[in-house]
Amino acid sequence: MQKSLDFGTESKGYELNKTDYLGLGAIQADGSYIEGLALSFESPDDSSAGIYVVFKNNEIIKAEAKILRADKDKLTAEVLTVKGNNIVTESGNISSVMAMKSSAAIDAVTTSSTGCEACQALVYLACKHGCGKGGQLLCAMADLSIVGGIACTLAVYAICNTIGTYGCGHTSVYLCQKAKFC
Repeated sequence: MQKSLDFGTESKGYELNKTDYLGLGAIQADGSYIEGLALSFESPDDSSAGIYVVFKNNEIIKAEAKILRADKDKLTAEVLTVKGNNIVTESGNISSVMAMKSSAAIDAVTTSSTGCEACQALVYLACKHGCGKGGQLLCAMADLSIVGGIACTLAVYAICNTIGTYGCGHTSVYLCQKAKFC
């Protein structure tokens, strides 16, 4: 017999936004096809949350939950990544990425590209798919070997802010220079 759980009607935190989701597909440099799915959650405070899953060959290769909090002029992020039977947690803030004022910030998230090249890949995807709910899928969908999820999450935030200021009508090199990654 199946039993249903009743949690009442009062929300205790984040609630799934059933109309705000995104699926992306991309062909990687090695010719393989990956897909990503983003589900967003609403919150009563100034934070946003999401679950991000990346599939390759019908298998989950990455699953993350991210919480972004905007506190006045500071953005903090928490990333929980499922790796096998373990959950790895990271946290940080945008000032820690921007304080580096160079490609070193994004170099921390990739071993296969320079920071400038990684930024350009992220700019391309952001301009093609947008920075909203898909913004946090960008690290996984870019053909990068991600080392630190939190650094990439915050770098995407900085890149998306730059795109918000200057628009996608400029070259990726120009936008990455403005974001201080090139």
